[in-house]
Amino acid sequence: MLKLTNKGFVLADSIIGLIIICSGILILLTNYQSLNNQENLKIEDKERIHLLLNRVRSMDKNELVNFKQIQVSYENKVETLSKE
Repeated sequence: MLKLTNKGFVLADSIIGLIIICSGILILLTNYQSLNNQENLKIEDKERIHLLLNRVRSMDKNELVNFKQIQVSYENKVETLSKE
């Protein structure tokens, strides 16, 4: 049988502590990376909204009606997907 001495317990405790610290660092890094991705998406969304607004401003009445119909159908799809 293997007997654990005080040194064995200290070694095992140190290894467990090291694993916990490493996993904490990995969690922090992934959270930081996801925050950066969200910031990039916000910038891209602002640019898309700006382009879309410029496009809507340049539409004539028929195009605007079609656009509104597409927008309503898109919102309905989003609502049904969020309910599921």
